[in-house]
Amino acid sequence: MGVVVSFSEIFNRPATLEGALEVLSQYKRDAVLLVLAKLSAGLRIWFRPDYQRDNGLARDVFKNARRAEAHSMVGNPRRLFFTRLGVLATARLALSACNRPEASDITEPQQAADVLACCLMMNELTSSTAPLTGVADLLVHQLPNHNAMAHYDFRGDLLRSLAMFERNRALLASQPGTVDLEAEFRRETGLSPRQFIELCLVIGTPYRMMNAGSLISNDLTFFVDKNRFANMKISDAELTSFFGTVARSAQQLAEYLPTRGERPLADTTVFQSWPVIQVQGAERYYCLDVASLMDKTGRGLYWTLFGAADARVKSKLGGTYGRAFEAYLHDCVRRAGFAPDSYIDSPKFSDDAEVCDGLFIDGSRVILCEYKSSVLTAEAKLSGRLDVLEPDLRKKFVTGDADGRKGIAQLSHSIDRLLKGEPVSGLPSRNWSIVQPVMVCLEDAMLCPGMSGYINSQFGRAPFKRSRVRVAPLTLIDIEHFEDLLPDMKAFGFGTLLEDYYRANMRSAGGGHEQVVAFRRKNIPFLDDKPEPPDEKEVVFRRFFADLGARLFGEAAEVD
Repeated sequence: MGVVVSFSEIFNRPATLEGALEVLSQYKRDAVLLVLAKLSAGLRIWFRPDYQRDNGLARDVFKNARRAEAHSMVGNPRRLFFTRLGVLATARLALSACNRPEASDITEPQQAADVLACCLMMNELTSSTAPLTGVADLLVHQLPNHNAMAHYDFRGDLLRSLAMFERNRALLASQPGTVDLEAEFRRETGLSPRQFIELCLVIGTPYRMMNAGSLISNDLTFFVDKNRFANMKISDAELTSFFGTVARSAQQLAEYLPTRGERPLADTTVFQSWPVIQVQGAERYYCLDVASLMDKTGRGLYWTLFGAADARVKSKLGGTYGRAFEAYLHDCVRRAGFAPDSYIDSPKFSDDAEVCDGLFIDGSRVILCEYKSSVLTAEAKLSGRLDVLEPDLRKKFVTGDADGRKGIAQLSHSIDRLLKGEPVSGLPSRNWSIVQPVMVCLEDAMLCPGMSGYINSQFGRAPFKRSRVRVAPLTLIDIEHFEDLLPDMKAFGFGTLLEDYYRANMRSAGGGHEQVVAFRRKNIPFLDDKPEPPDEKEVVFRRFFADLGARLFGEAAEVD
């Protein structure tokens, strides 16, 4: 993606937290957040980096910006001044720093430049300074910026989350101990999940279209009020419920922050919860972070419900969502055309012990899949400390907890039993040539550089070398690309694609193996000359948008 520019490169002095606090405290909190919101929209930091626009703005506001171009890094990588993490970390710091009654508004270019300089400070201050001595250190160093990377294509996440909420009861068949996700969402927010998603899109679309604008002039089109919805078929009560769910004033956010205790500088989850800012004392709003608002149309739907639910419902939400995620993936595999003898959902050993979440059979290959809806805590991902990250990783993806084995521990135990010849219900007796373990993850952090190497270092394959059956390295696959590749898996065999991917993109690292790039279609050489399957996701998304237009406007909506 490029190399981030640090404050010290441009200003020839180190970035310090005290320095950032001193700069921000000169200005009113609302003024700082508005400048950052305009910066975010103007540079479209929720999208792929626009290096030309980013570098151009930097040259306009920093007289020494060209220093960043005079570097000697191998490959002459592109430089990026304004990152999403830098902008949001500055906004979070402003919530506590900007509390002086005598602070001024931001009306001059130099004042806006002061705030932008703080974004460069955050580029430095949110990163780990520990030396890189192995894959675990690399992982800790990379996670904050990886976590802040925006997902500009939100279609798959939206459609998946909406399906899981609306089909929750059908998918789980009223399993005991679960809750109705759709009904609880409506009860807690006053909106159905579909209505909520639609309104997020309506609010976010104008900001997604912006690509320029003044940081200091008061452009009224940047704001949203209820008049914006005058031609829509939506009640005032529903709008009040929506803004009450996604928006807070700067003062409310500042009062909330101390209740969270001491948090890492990179923890900007406060804006994931409330990406829309309410203008103090008015029913006017603006979006600070489009990426967080779009995230609410997908996996953020769960966190919106979690934040609103009472203790009784919260205690059941994680289990319900995990079961719904697994049932959803079983349904996806079946709809892709896999026959019962090529895919077994929730396979069991003869003693009824669980093997894994899903088991694929591809000739003499058997693929054991764990479907993981677990997410790492913000502190684990963003603290910059391995001693904070590792316990959370091990609990959710490596060993498990008091409730049982999870992730690697489950796969290792089941592979051991399988190699010893223990029968699995529905799995034919066969001379297997290879066992291929896979973890399909909802958590984006599992694709961070260093994560695959760390996870594989915990997956000890040495005990399996006594067997005549080869056990492959563990492959991490994100949910998005797993879904996208199902037609190719059906056509050519999941095991075939994994084997080809290993040869091209798996290397030894840290006592295990590291995936050089993500498991996706373009990184599987075998598929280079194969026709791409139809984009069913686009068809479904266009249908969703047409329904949105008909319901809210009485006409079909255009898809951007």
